[in-house]
Amino acid sequence: MELKKSVFNLKMLFSVLAAFVILMSPLILENPWRQMKRLDVLYWITLPMATSGFTPFACVFPVIPHGLQFVDEYNSGYIKSLLPRAGRQNYIKNKLVSSALSGGCVTALAFAFVFLICAIGGCATSAESLSEFYAGTVWKPYALIWGGKLVLLMKLTLAFAHGMVWGLAALLVSCIYTNRYAALMIPFVVYQIAWHLLQGKAYNPVYLLRGDWAGYSFWFEPLLIQAAVVVVFSLITVICMRRKINEI
Repeated sequence: MELKKSVFNLKMLFSVLAAFVILMSPLILENPWRQMKRLDVLYWITLPMATSGFTPFACVFPVIPHGLQFVDEYNSGYIKSLLPRAGRQNYIKNKLVSSALSGGCVTALAFAFVFLICAIGGCATSAESLSEFYAGTVWKPYALIWGGKLVLLMKLTLAFAHGMVWGLAALLVSCIYTNRYAALMIPFVVYQIAWHLLQGKAYNPVYLLRGDWAGYSFWFEPLLIQAAVVVVFSLITVICMRRKINEI
């Protein structure tokens, strides 16, 4: 039941719509629609990815639907009625899975809607139309498959993993501080610091979201890095949440 609620709720709708509007802002404000059929799919997605202003806040949207649920239940005392019914292990497992799932869905759905518009409106990517932007990236070997649409699907996996990471980051912080403002702001601050300090590093959160950094050797390298972060965050969260529950 919690998994269903973590995805199908008004906060999820708001988060996806807000992220979608921000991603689409370059296409809306610059009004390049007359040229759409003359430009290929992979060119079109570079506009929302690089110029929309979404990237600085990409870690915030995955938190909104369900990332603050634990801290709200803990501080309100509602957790005391949930634990006897669910059991401690199931409660912790449900919180981990629902936070990761809701976070991943926010980013992936927002990207999916943008990609769908670009895929329908833009022309198929060809060797002649492929932008130089993709030269030296892990996407180049796949850029011509299905007219560029395979790259869109591969990028969706990175978006989902990115959302999982930051949804779990908020849950982890909430288990340490049990403060909803800390759970919202600390991941954002960490994201900003990592973005600026890890320039040219594979662990830069912006590189992990886009996968466009030329330093990656294969397309699923950023996916594996984010999967490892998810595992680490989950293990630490389990330890911290157990300690908080034991204090009740």
